[in-house]
Amino acid sequence: MQASGQRYDNASNTTPLAGYAIVNLDAQYALQRDLKLSLNLDNAFNRVYQVANGYNTAPRSVMLGLRWSPAL
Repeated sequence: MQASGQRYDNASNTTPLAGYAIVNLDAQYALQRDLKLSLNLDNAFNRVYQVANGYNTAPRSVMLGLRWSPAL
């Protein structure tokens, strides 16, 4: 989970930004000793939020990966 309370976007504290909380999930499974399957789900509940005024953030995203780490 990543969270932030209400804050201001400028030095004069006149542009407030709302607080937010997002959930990111990660899972890994070892297929073999040197081969792992991974799944990442970012912004699981597809929250709309801003970390800076006027800049959008990424919607929900899913990434599937395969990592090979041979022993040397």
